[in-house]
Amino acid sequence: MRLVSFEGGFGRVEDDSVVPMGPDLMSYLDTGRADEGDRFPLDMSALKAPVRSPQKVVCIGLNYKDHAVETG
Repeated sequence: MRLVSFEGGFGRVEDDSVVPMGPDLMSYLDTGRADEGDRFPLDMSALKAPVRSPQKVVCIGLNYKDHAVETG
C-alpha cells in the first residue's frame, strides 16, 4: 500500500488516483481506523510530506553490520 498526505488529509494510491482515508496519517497508524472518501485523480492535489513533524529519523547504511562489529 502506498500512502500519501495532501491538503486536507491522507490516503492510499490506487492506479492513478487517491482514495482518501482520513484527516491524519499518524492517527491512522496509531488506531488502524480509516474513513474512506471519494477517490480523486492523483495529479489533482499537491502531495505533502507523509509525516509532517517526525520526532526522529532513523537511517541505516549498507555498512551497518561492519560498523557494528567495528565498534563492538
